[in-house]
Amino acid sequence: MCAAPVAHAFAREGIQLFRKADFGEYFDHWTIPEKIDAKRKIDDFGRDTRTISSVIVYPGVKATFYEDTGFRNAKITLYPGRYENLIDWNDRFASVILERIPDDLPLITLRFNDNHPQYLGFAGKDEFITDKSFLRVNGAVSIEIPDEYKVTLYSDPGYSGRSTSEPLDGGIHNMRTYGMKDDLSSLQIEWKKYKLRDTKLSSGKKLKDYPQEALSTHVRCDNLGSSATVTCSKDLTAEYASTYTTSWENSTSVGITSTTTVSVGVEVGVEGVASASSTLEQSIAIEIANEFSFGKSEEKSTSQSITDHVEVQLSPGQNVEFDMLVTPADYQYDVTYHYAPVDGNGPEKVIKGKITVRKATETTTKVRDVPRRQRVMSAP
Repeated sequence: MCAAPVAHAFAREGIQLFRKADFGEYFDHWTIPEKIDAKRKIDDFGRDTRTISSVIVYPGVKATFYEDTGFRNAKITLYPGRYENLIDWNDRFASVILERIPDDLPLITLRFNDNHPQYLGFAGKDEFITDKSFLRVNGAVSIEIPDEYKVTLYSDPGYSGRSTSEPLDGGIHNMRTYGMKDDLSSLQIEWKKYKLRDTKLSSGKKLKDYPQEALSTHVRCDNLGSSATVTCSKDLTAEYASTYTTSWENSTSVGITSTTTVSVGVEVGVEGVASASSTLEQSIAIEIANEFSFGKSEEKSTSQSITDHVEVQLSPGQNVEFDMLVTPADYQYDVTYHYAPVDGNGPEKVIKGKITVRKATETTTKVRDVPRRQRVMSAP
């Protein structure tokens, strides 16, 4: 039995925003046009932007708030509920996207003593942290879990502290039973219908270089002694924001919108590579399985650290400089995801697509002597 996504305690539509906590000083009320699958985007609140401290999200609506205009940077997604104090998110909102929640999307329900429920759903990924910065957590008396999910409760943010000994299955659970009535700070949702079995990547094809985006790192080694040879060992590191985009075959994208959390224990195979060691491409493939909506082309970025280790013997009085140049390039990978129904009933899902990654993979390290007249007093 699924938790109903509509709370009878609510009587309005869309969202209401307030400048002060506890719904003080009304700001505005926005709704979605009466169209099937309609969205409404508000790119700039227009007046007194970044002065929102509490929000009411009414039934049938999902609101994704962004820190900056243009729907950029940090964001939070709020499902129906009363958010009386946004705490860390107070006065930070600049744009928002309102979407209708599909009628068949099961929502988890947290109930409180004041009879105002809080709903939780998938925000394009399969785990939802009920952090105290923007959700009601203290005082929850029960949680209603649809049959499609399993939920683990945690006493501290970030899936830490005390937790339920094993995930809770569908049904209504009393928070007091698990000692979480006043201590629930995060929870992890696992989608039970399908589970990712394995991921396969092609070996990749280079598409284009971007020398104009090259990064450089410079270090120096000096042997200031007069009689002994010394070893100079340095790590040259450059941080790069790697971007990646996806495209999917439409025929394979039906039926998978949220997936089970993937971290370890899932086979990630790379064609032409004997071992599935941790690589940027594999990490991205797993991140896509956790975060992307299959069938929808998207672009995201991830941090990449490039390190070259250099070592050289320096004669007495010798001085050298090292330069590492990192040149980004676009590589394209074919990727296939195999999903299997958890209960063994029904066909497997095979999702195929392409990942294009702009990554810093090509490095060049140069070593050159520094003439004595350029020597500086620096530690080796």
